Amino acid sequence: DYWRVRIGVGHPGIKELVQPYVLQNFAEGERTGWVEPLLGAIAETIPLLISGTPEAFMSEVARRFAPPNDRASEDPA
Repeated sequence: DYWRVRIGVGHPGIKELVQPYVLQNFAEGERTGWVEPLLGAIAETIPLLISGTPEAFMSEVARRFAPPNDRASEDPA
């Protein structure tokens, strides 16, 4: 048995475009805007998953990583 961390990347809106959409590389803005910060949050909290507390892991990743739309509202500038 093992744990798997799945990351959703959205949907292109047309069924026929799903496979190329999910298999393409991330754009530079996506990579630096949310992929790298999310992977950082996962890496920092992975001990919770390894210790057998997946619920705590998911909660902590969500707490440390706000989606891009939520981050914009935090910027006072």
